[in-house]
Amino acid sequence: MDEDTLRWQDDEGFSGSLPLREVCILCLKYEPTRFTLDRYLLKIESPGHEITLSNRSYVRITDFRPVEWAYRGFAVALTHMP
Repeated sequence: MDEDTLRWQDDEGFSGSLPLREVCILCLKYEPTRFTLDRYLLKIESPGHEITLSNRSYVRITDFRPVEWAYRGFAVALTHMP
C-alpha cells in the first residue's frame, strides 16, 4: 500500500490494485469458524471490487497459520488513512 493505491498479489499469483479514493466501505468483522475461533475479517469494497482479508492464512484442511501482526498493522494503516 502506498499513499494512494492498494496493491496485492495472492499465493496463486493473482495480482491487482485499487485506488484508495475508490474505497466505499471498510468493514471489520469478528467471524469465528469451527476450526478458527479467533478469526477476524477486513472487507474492502469499492465499485467493481470486493476484497476480504483475514488474520488467518489457509495452509490445508483444518490448518490455518496465524498472521495477526501483519493483518493488524495493515488494518490500522488502512483505517487511519487521511
